[in-house]
Amino acid sequence: GHAHFAVFGLGKLGGVALGYASDIELLFVYDDNDGRTTGGRDKQVSNTEFFHTLAQNASQFIRAKRAGIFEVDLRLRPFGKEGPIATSLRQFEDYYWPEGDAHAFERLALVRLRWIAGDPSLGYKVERLRDASLYDAPPIDLDAIWEIWTKLHAQKNEPNRLNAKYSSGALVDLEGTVQLLQVRHASQAPQLRTPRLSGAIEGLRRAGVVSAEEYADLLGAYRFMRRLINALRMLRGNAQDLFLPKAGSDELLHLARRMGYDGGEDADPARQLSDQFDTRTHAVRQFIRTHFGRPCPGDRET
Repeated sequence: GHAHFAVFGLGKLGGVALGYASDIELLFVYDDNDGRTTGGRDKQVSNTEFFHTLAQNASQFIRAKRAGIFEVDLRLRPFGKEGPIATSLRQFEDYYWPEGDAHAFERLALVRLRWIAGDPSLGYKVERLRDASLYDAPPIDLDAIWEIWTKLHAQKNEPNRLNAKYSSGALVDLEGTVQLLQVRHASQAPQLRTPRLSGAIEGLRRAGVVSAEEYADLLGAYRFMRRLINALRMLRGNAQDLFLPKAGSDELLHLARRMGYDGGEDADPARQLSDQFDTRTHAVRQFIRTHFGRPCPGDRET
């Protein structure tokens, strides 16, 4: 029989939320582990080798004009950098099954998994396997998630600097929190099985998991962080550096103006931006304490 191949988006691509210069996170899956090619003009090769080469060529085909812009990221595959570039269906199932080798943090990332190319029936199969191993499975280990989150905060942050992604209560915490609530409540509210973050926030409100006020806070924080990250990347021409410019710098003023802050009557634009960052991240930290009964990872506030 024929072997099939499918491509999935994860992260921002899976969540239909690519921003300016986002990484393109891809997963390649094929369905027959043991077969071989017919050979054609060349010698026969195993499916493993064939699909590895196909995945490699496909990911190298995507090229940006400048480093740090729309880079392909294949690290969200089973076993990360140690694992094969193309994953067989059996490997996918074994790895992500509740008893499999996947860390809770890796399983949580599957919330954003979305079929984008290749064989549609294989795409459907993989998405159903994801549902079974994530939404219809035992609860995700919160302690394991918090441990990784806390390490991320420690690795990615610098003293006395604000980061749009990794500061306490910034985008990574907000996205992870929404995904955890999706997994926790999806059995009662099937509309939460969506890779789209804004759709998930809407679903949480409709299902009564979050109040109208919390919904406004979450959506407001999400939109603010996305705008901030896009503006930072445009300002710097690079996707990697998401630290806010230092207080009092011209760069912070340029960033604030790019985001539409005009200072008004009694505040300068940079101050408005900094205040908004504090307000939004504080709301996310409070939200996490309310729903998980523990401080936000990396949170130094008591």
